[in-house]
Amino acid sequence: MHGDALIQHGEDLEDDAIEASRAVPFVADQENRFRHEAPPQELFGAVVTDEQQLRQAAATPDWRWRLDLATAIEDLIDAS
Repeated sequence: MHGDALIQHGEDLEDDAIEASRAVPFVADQENRFRHEAPPQELFGAVVTDEQQLRQAAATPDWRWRLDLATAIEDLIDAS
């Protein structure tokens, strides 16, 4: 995946994560269990070789972790 496509996908993923969070009603009892929980490690360990695989991997986790994934992608872009 080229840098520009990765940057755009990271931005799209962030927008999708925010939109998904707005689409789900806030229920305190359900959300409290995520407050101190770290994202699943397998979320950041997937190996992808093209844009389609990245999009598929990014769509898999619970919407609560997608913003973490978008942030990790941005960190990778900034580090390169």
